[in-house]
Amino acid sequence: MVKNLRKIYKVFFIAIFTLVSLVAAGSSLSLTVEAYKHGYDPGPGAKFGTARHAISFYDSPGGTDLGYIPEFTGIKVIGREGSWYEVVFRKDKQYKYGWVTKDEFEYDCLEYDGRDKQPMADGLYLFSRIEPEKNIFTTSHYLESLEQYKLNALRYVLHFNYDDHGVYYIRNHVTGKYMAPAATGLTGQKSVSGLKTIIHWVSSKEKAGRFHLYRDGNGYRVSDQATALTLCLTSDDYPGFEQNGQDLWRAVRTRSVTEKNNLRDYVQYDGEWASYHYGDGKKKRSSTDNFTTAGCGIFATVNAIYTVTGHFPDPYELADYAVAHYFRIVGSGTDSGFFEAAADVFGEKYGFRFAGYGESLKTLRFRLKKGQTAITHVPGHYVTIVDYNPKTKKYLLLDPHYLPKRHTCAYGDWVSAKTLSEDTLYAYNFYFYERTR
Repeated sequence: MVKNLRKIYKVFFIAIFTLVSLVAAGSSLSLTVEAYKHGYDPGPGAKFGTARHAISFYDSPGGTDLGYIPEFTGIKVIGREGSWYEVVFRKDKQYKYGWVTKDEFEYDCLEYDGRDKQPMADGLYLFSRIEPEKNIFTTSHYLESLEQYKLNALRYVLHFNYDDHGVYYIRNHVTGKYMAPAATGLTGQKSVSGLKTIIHWVSSKEKAGRFHLYRDGNGYRVSDQATALTLCLTSDDYPGFEQNGQDLWRAVRTRSVTEKNNLRDYVQYDGEWASYHYGDGKKKRSSTDNFTTAGCGIFATVNAIYTVTGHFPDPYELADYAVAHYFRIVGSGTDSGFFEAAADVFGEKYGFRFAGYGESLKTLRFRLKKGQTAITHVPGHYVTIVDYNPKTKKYLLLDPHYLPKRHTCAYGDWVSAKTLSEDTLYAYNFYFYERTR
């Protein structure tokens, strides 16, 4: 009996040892790997992915083969039927519809956050008019009454909230009232007397204005959706809205973008830019020299800037600068010297600066608590670390190109110090950004 038990135990331990050895060796044995706790959830809605290789599509589930969806194409899932996905994608400058198998989509597509790219994250900002002659930010009291309006210097503290249709609601932090472009607070009128109007503050969100923000150099232009008038100091020296207003506005965020419902992980294989040529020559297309395959340094930078400032930087502009100044390493990626250089060149535009280097997790924790973000090396890749939770003792990591071997996802991951100290997420050489105030 004892001998039989020993044989059973021996077989059991050999099996366990073999299993562990196979996993350690990277065997293709199918095992369930528990993912890290994700940083956020984009919520219900359509599913988005980018094709890593060409994918067959059909006119109906199991129907006629219509050809291939090209590699690096962004695909939006708009319907489901059994083991099939109904999809829409762009090809030859046209939108096309069809069906793909669920298995092929999930095997051959990289999922990403398909929500709109907001020029600014939701939140509280110090909002200032850029004085045209001196190109400086001017200050005054908070504006509420008409008597306070007649000033050559404007400064507000405002909440911006995106409405998922390319527009923002703007609310005064001091009074709680919403900005509107007309004295009546009604924005539906298409004709405004004299093609200009003063700012009006209204209590009801239903009567509030809805505004587009357009990046222009170091600032934004703010346009009312209903009247197409632009926020400016009008020709009457009142802050208001005027046709063809030329004033620029600077928004300085009061805290990093780490709120769960506001956080974003911008990934290099997003269908909007996945195939963009990252190298010498803007119009070239290559299966290796594009954002999907080589853009981790650019999008780690995008995530660092967006998280620390709330502003979405132009990835094409960053990439073109990297190429022009020899930070692009052909066949590899981006030289780490780019991170400090990018802060020198784009810091004034987006409101951040380079805050130095670090090598230890202790330094990382200290800097994160100060509101900084960090770009860091992991083996063969760049990622961004944006927050630390002292209760769970975990770090919030944004991976611009998730892979199964890193167990990351397209929505951020909370990872432990142990995870950042070994294997595929061993983090070293931190490059820190902070907001300029």
